[in-house]
Amino acid sequence: MSRQGEPTKPKEREMNLIERLDELRERQYQAGSWVPACGGAEVPFVKNGKRYLYCWHTGVGKHAYLDLDADIVLTDEEAFRLFST
Repeated sequence: MSRQGEPTKPKEREMNLIERLDELRERQYQAGSWVPACGGAEVPFVKNGKRYLYCWHTGVGKHAYLDLDADIVLTDEEAFRLFST
């Protein structure tokens, strides 16, 4: 039933759900997420016994390294210190 007490058509309910899912996807895209760099082709590597992945943040438009074992994003300074040794 709709808010006015009238039954809604199945097609209308389906469209509303699809529209809501589209809005959610758009918000998630704008918020961004870390994805493997190089168009998804970047592969993890090991440095000092820990696994890292070079990533791209889709919302901010910035690259960074992820520490896959600690599940944290390294700052530029942390990455520079770690990878310059």
